[in-house]
Amino acid sequence: MLKISELAERSGVSAGTIKHYLREGLLGNGDEVKRTSKNMAYYPEDFVERVRLIKRLQEERFMPLRVIREVMDADPERAARLIELEDR
Repeated sequence: MLKISELAERSGVSAGTIKHYLREGLLGNGDEVKRTSKNMAYYPEDFVERVRLIKRLQEERFMPLRVIREVMDADPERAARLIELEDR
């Protein structure tokens, strides 16, 4: 489990952006986040790759967050394949 500062550092995305992704429902429904107090929470390590994927879909595919959320909710593997196609 990671603090938000660690998640931000490892993913290369600011803590503010990660919080925005959380509010937009891009990182699941919050069940995976372990809150220890009002101001402290821990995030699963697999969020690192998910945050990176969201950022890449935004930057490389110009996808709005609403569309990214829909794709990731329906088929998370499809979202990853969209990036793989770009890398070829």
